[in-house]
Amino acid sequence: SGLIIIFANAHHLVGEVHHLNTIPLEFKYWFANLFLLQMELNTGMPSTVFWSLCYEVAFYFLIGLFLQGAKWVAAKRGLQAGTVFLMSCIGVSTTLALAELLLTGKPVFPFDLWHQFALGGLLFFFLELKPGVTVKFSPGFRWIVLANMLPVALLMALFGAFRQIGEVGLGFPSTLVYSLTCLFFAALLVALRKKDEWIASHAVMQPLMWVGAFSYSLYLVHSVVIPYVDILGRKAGMNGRLYVVTFCLQIAAAVAFGRLFYLIVERRFISKRQVQRLTAEHVA
Repeated sequence: SGLIIIFANAHHLVGEVHHLNTIPLEFKYWFANLFLLQMELNTGMPSTVFWSLCYEVAFYFLIGLFLQGAKWVAAKRGLQAGTVFLMSCIGVSTTLALAELLLTGKPVFPFDLWHQFALGGLLFFFLELKPGVTVKFSPGFRWIVLANMLPVALLMALFGAFRQIGEVGLGFPSTLVYSLTCLFFAALLVALRKKDEWIASHAVMQPLMWVGAFSYSLYLVHSVVIPYVDILGRKAGMNGRLYVVTFCLQIAAAVAFGRLFYLIVERRFISKRQVQRLTAEHVA
């Protein structure tokens, strides 16, 4: 996607707002963008989605380390001990990362946003660790999750209230706003958990669930597709008051190409075991 955007910039096929000032030719720039190491190597990004992908790669690396540790503990001490080890690794690492942010106010990649990712992981454990679903279930699991979640939630609230990391602007909310947003949606998911089936079966939700199935693909390709539709719409005279037409066309094109990317690329990387699990739950 980055190569397509660079080509479009170089040939003025997208609007000025999407233009790069220069197209770097250094090896480090291309190497970093090819392997999503822009943050580590401090290089520019031709596509905005690369910003979050850099964090995702780092987060999954950390989770991979925790999973390997949990696997080793489970082999030595049993599955319950491995589960506790994994939950505790996520909770302790998040608590330490937030404490460091709160005390110093200096973001260190990727731990400056680790708490947002980790809160989702702890929330998953809280919702899904239950009899009939979890192998070797123990009632103490819930208390261990809570013991990890509560310090994280408290530190997130304090962090949002007393620290501001980075500049605030369009698309970049304040630390307080995104901290409260994370906590709000975590609480909302807990509150709606018992009504999941009813909500999912409602007719209004079906289009959203269809888009949600390939939402990651939509996220990856939308920044590539939208600039082309934007400039074509402007050149066709759909600007000013008529720009709402261009806006709707951008949404339609992004959804169409997101679905296409999902069918051609993403679904081939979805674990077959995950597909079987989701199918079994749907049938049940």
